[in-house]
Amino acid sequence: MAGLRGHEGRTGASTADRCAAVVLVLGTALFGAGSLIHPPTARRGDLMHVVREGASAMWALDHWLLALASALVAIGLAGFHAAVSARAEGGEGADRPIASFALPAAGLLGTASAVFWIGLFVFEATGWPPVAAALAGERAASASPLYPVAQGMWSATLAVGYAAGVLLAAAIGLWSAALAEPRTGSRTDDSGGGELGGGIRTAKGSRGGTARGDSGTVDKFTARRDTPGVRSLMWAGYIAAAVGVGGQALAWVFPRYALHMLVPAAVALGLWLLLAALRLWQGIVRGEGAAPAGKQQT
Repeated sequence: MAGLRGHEGRTGASTADRCAAVVLVLGTALFGAGSLIHPPTARRGDLMHVVREGASAMWALDHWLLALASALVAIGLAGFHAAVSARAEGGEGADRPIASFALPAAGLLGTASAVFWIGLFVFEATGWPPVAAALAGERAASASPLYPVAQGMWSATLAVGYAAGVLLAAAIGLWSAALAEPRTGSRTDDSGGGELGGGIRTAKGSRGGTARGDSGTVDKFTARRDTPGVRSLMWAGYIAAAVGVGGQALAWVFPRYALHMLVPAAVALGLWLLLAALRLWQGIVRGEGAAPAGKQQT
């Protein structure tokens, strides 16, 4: 297993990780493009603006694009989740109390976010245009019996969109917590690195350990996890999670300033997605001591 050793704890990116990275970049780029095309409608009071825009063909096309982008981002993040999970599972007898909670929770929140996003955009591409066209044709739209229905639908779609963004930001924070946790367990050591449970060699200089006589047995080790690539992704994730959750919560509470708060949140989340894709491509996320995708440790 010496071939798993590498600079900054990399195993060398697997084909699966690199495919996930490409899909994640593509999805993020398409989501950004769709967001730029999308009219600036972020408040519950924007109904008539949304009605006028929703009756156009461009509205439907834009939301189909956003639905596709959301699906691609979800696929890319599934690959990222698998890589972080493989990193956490490296070595036998490892003790990972944070990752054991954070990873399942992140997977659940990330999945819920994807379902919310995709469902929302598909509805806005198919269900909203007929309502918008009918209301736009009314001379006194605010007096139409369809008006309160449309207002309720618009408020609900906004709530789902905000919830999807908050869930994604929270999932990013949990993935960052899992990346931050050092792996502890048992190993045997020699003068230049050592054998982890499962026969995986640690990099020379891995921190921690208590040797027993000349046998080379070490009771506990702390595998090296805080490489520069992992640290940058971890801290970027914490920042994106804080800005994403805080910005969207404030935008909902103070709708007058919603757009000013949503733009920084979207930028922070988008930059993290691109950095996560880069680290996947480099093989840093899976890390040293993790089995390559599709392979078992021996």
